[in-house]
Amino acid sequence: SFWICDLVLHSIPEVDESHWKRYADYLTTLKGPDYPKIVFDYIHKEDSPRPIMEQIRLLETVGFKEIEILHKNNLFAAFGARKDLTS
Repeated sequence: SFWICDLVLHSIPEVDESHWKRYADYLTTLKGPDYPKIVFDYIHKEDSPRPIMEQIRLLETVGFKEIEILHKNNLFAAFGARKDLTS
């Protein structure tokens, strides 16, 4: 089994933009108006979020089966799959 909890993008640009704005608003309430830029710059440098459906297709391409999306909220998702290692 392979399980992931990760920052994800959305395949529909308008949905993605809306969620990034929502996340920026949340970060602003935490530590002020400069904080979203700090977090987003760090994400740009250290992470490579991809749409969850793209990641699901990649799992299928490399032989994972029984793919399950456990949870998706805003820009975060938990998902995973099983791969038969005997074949």
